[in-house]
Amino acid sequence: MAHQRLEHAIVIGGSIAGLLAAKVVSKIFNRVTLIDRDPLPLSPQPRRGVPQSVQPHVLFTRGFQIMEQHFPGLGKSLASAGAVTIDWGREFHLFSLGGWNATFEGESQLESVTCSRYLLETVVRQQVAKLPNVQFLEACKVQGLLMADDSSAIQGVCYQRLEDNKHATLSAQLVVDTSGRGSSAAHWLCQLGVTPPPQTRVDGGLGYATRRYRIPSSKAGL
Repeated sequence: MAHQRLEHAIVIGGSIAGLLAAKVVSKIFNRVTLIDRDPLPLSPQPRRGVPQSVQPHVLFTRGFQIMEQHFPGLGKSLASAGAVTIDWGREFHLFSLGGWNATFEGESQLESVTCSRYLLETVVRQQVAKLPNVQFLEACKVQGLLMADDSSAIQGVCYQRLEDNKHATLSAQLVVDTSGRGSSAAHWLCQLGVTPPPQTRVDGGLGYATRRYRIPSSKAGL
């Protein structure tokens, strides 16, 4: 019975959260299927499902340490792909409220890497793809959840293959939704007659925008 309970898990969403979730559940499930609506590129490039990926991203030290624990050697793989190591206490400079932040003279031990979001996602995805019990379903859109006959649990998903519009179902003992703020999980539960759990929202009141500048050739050497 225990073996049957840990047979298959489904992860909805192939971004950073989904990749990390797939890594975690791969340790306790015989099979893991990660479903994403995008074709997943082999090389680092923006994709429709992650529209914010073109914005500059920061991978702080603790997040980098956790990812390195799950994927030993991740930092070296990122560096070989062009990421730059940074000591945040010594090398990060921020101008705010009319002044520059304080920095360390020596090494601060607050290290991670700087790179584009799509480079980070690509390298992490390459690490997950090496796991023998994880498979990817690309260009597939999840359209609903499957309920057990006795309504005791969710037991899978139904999805549409975007390439040919064919529909299919996939059963599992665990479904993890990492599709982000565009998630349809609450709607899917309502379709099954289940009241979604209460939602807590914390709005930090923050927004951000990016503007890129080209350095004039006359100033390039400065």
